Amino acid sequence: MKQVLLAPARIDTRNIGEFEAAIKNVMSPELTDLTIDFAETRYISSVGLRALLKTQKVLKARGGGLTVANVDSNVMDVFEVTGYTGVLNFA
Repeated sequence: MKQVLLAPARIDTRNIGEFEAAIKNVMSPELTDLTIDFAETRYISSVGLRALLKTQKVLKARGGGLTVANVDSNVMDVFEVTGYTGVLNFA
């Protein structure tokens, strides 16, 4: 099963609880592939990166994976510097 989730404009300590809750809400036991749409996201901190990594690990264990789509160039710089481009799928 596949699902798409729209990420918020900022993912940081102020809203990580909401972001993780949104991920949890779509993470049914049948879900194997999740795409998180970053079309509106302009900032991600380390807590957001950690949430993505945790989600990727769960989905990979189910035989699927996490895809991050529509990433702004500044946010993509964060993914590149932290090495997440080698861990996540990008669309």
